[in-house]
Amino acid sequence: MTFDRPNFNRMIAEIDAGNVATVIVRDMSRLERDYPKVGYYTVIFFVERDVRYIAINDGVDGAKGDNDFTPFRNLFNVALS
Repeated sequence: MTFDRPNFNRMIAEIDAGNVATVIVRDMSRLERDYPKVGYYTVIFFVERDVRYIAINDGVDGAKGDNDFTPFRNLFNVALS
């Protein structure tokens, strides 16, 4: 339940190096359960670096625009953590 995970940090370094075009997760909770940080990564960090974000089970795809239910899913994930 933290962004301070070795593989997450490695992924961020690869994104910053320009080596990642798409991040795919099973669902939103697999990225993180901290709502503000998830919002930062999905709305700001990935967008600024032209990285497509896909959460398969939640139907989230950055290339298709905003999903109206995404903020609610993030809040639900926080409540479950």
